[in-house]
Amino acid sequence: MTRSLQCLRILATLLFALTVATTVRGQSSERGQIRGTISDSSGAVIPHAQVTFTNTATNIALKTTADGHGIYVFTALPAANYHLLVEAPSFGPIEKAGIQLVVNQQTTIDVTLVVGSAAQNVQVQAVPVLLDADNATLGADVGEQI
Repeated sequence: MTRSLQCLRILATLLFALTVATTVRGQSSERGQIRGTISDSSGAVIPHAQVTFTNTATNIALKTTADGHGIYVFTALPAANYHLLVEAPSFGPIEKAGIQLVVNQQTTIDVTLVVGSAAQNVQVQAVPVLLDADNATLGADVGEQI
């Protein structure tokens, strides 16, 4: 009886280890993180700004609101190209196109809003720096091969 109990324990342990390994791998694959601070031209933070990242391939928009310190965070974003839109009352909206997020990348995109009416729209065409000085983790871009 003790031998069958030992085999059952070993089997349960292996099954648990396999489940944990699969879960951890599934959570980290093909994902990245984007964070930043929303401020005005004087450097003062803008709390509660609306931040939208739109995946340009799928046109799926993910939205969040910056906290009271003007900080926003998007975690577990699929690796893709994104379009950023930031809006806040009394400020003109800011758009940034061509933001490429690669696998395991953690990047910071700070945005400076300009005082203006809601009818104004400022577009910035820039590619963010792919080097994240806050994190030494390496990532790779996984794409389709034909």
